[in-house]
Amino acid sequence: MEALRNRLLSTDSGSCLDESAIRRYVAGRLSRDDEYRIDLHLVDCPMCADAVEGARLIPEEAAERHLLSLDMRFRSRVAEKPRWFGGSWLPYLAAAALVIVAFGVSKWASRPSVNKQLADKYFKPYSSIIPQPRHNGSPSDLAGALAEYELGNYGEAGDRLRTILEREPGNTLASFYLGIIHLARHEHAGAQPLLEAVRSSGDGRLTGAATWYLALSYLSGDRVDSARALLKELSASDTFYAEKSRQLLRELDAR
Repeated sequence: MEALRNRLLSTDSGSCLDESAIRRYVAGRLSRDDEYRIDLHLVDCPMCADAVEGARLIPEEAAERHLLSLDMRFRSRVAEKPRWFGGSWLPYLAAAALVIVAFGVSKWASRPSVNKQLADKYFKPYSSIIPQPRHNGSPSDLAGALAEYELGNYGEAGDRLRTILEREPGNTLASFYLGIIHLARHEHAGAQPLLEAVRSSGDGRLTGAATWYLALSYLSGDRVDSARALLKELSASDTFYAEKSRQLLRELDAR
């Protein structure tokens, strides 16, 4: 790897950049003249421009590990084949490796965390506890919002619940179901203040459920200790969520 790290930047503006030149350029370790030469080259070379962008997205150590692996595999496969363009394969390997690794890291970064996957596994929307009208009269604002909620129309339901909360900030049912909508839409940060308010409100209809969903929102946001504390509280209770909490705690302990 030292050979790659110590390669000198070519002064030929028509040649592609090697791995060392790309890394030094991204880190700002080049002279102004050399940076200017690279700037000119990147305008005309999309491959090197992509490699530079990839180098900006990933730590140097990770790029070097993948580059070395890819370099060794390519060398073993093309050892008996003629070189391209009359020059070394290494600049093209460096550019390809950096682009490939950048793509892989972006995919990895976009995956949900293990904690979030576990929270999603246990999440199920809470059913409406407001009976829907069976006559031709207009439903109340809350009943209408929850009718949309039951249909899975979370955007419309959320808008209606926010309108209710603007008018009645202490409406625990509206806060609770809006918190559930945030969770269903993978917005744990939006769910937490709503569910915390419901949990502390003293509304006995919703305390256990608010505590359960709040624990899931903490777990989804990687606040594992906070989630554990609530799950332990529920596991010692006589609520519907006691057994579920014990089961989730066992899964957390088994990791």
